[in-house]
Amino acid sequence: SPFTLPMVLPPRHLYSATIRNTTSRPITVSVTYESINNRKRQETEEIAAGKKHKFERRSFMTEGAEYAYNISSIKVRRGNALSINSSAPYVTSPTNHLTFDITERNGSLRLRST
Repeated sequence: SPFTLPMVLPPRHLYSATIRNTTSRPITVSVTYESINNRKRQETEEIAAGKKHKFERRSFMTEGAEYAYNISSIKVRRGNALSINSSAPYVTSPTNHLTFDITERNGSLRLRST
């Protein structure tokens, strides 16, 4: 009988993101980056109404090798909090950059990939 290897899917990694605040008030965005060996870092930025911020690709060196961080979550705060896992459903394979719009509908914040 033939030998069948299991199908291996590519990693669902997002390396950088631009967040656009399309609402009428400032928001606070926290991005969590993760990498090998549970290494994490977080960046937080206040984004004024109508403005945007790019969360850059991040990496680190260890034992002579460079490793990339991937964005594991994006959290948006302003009174009510929105938390979203940015790797699904927006990313199905390694992705260098995505842009997200923060919108507001009936007082609720929404995060949408553009």
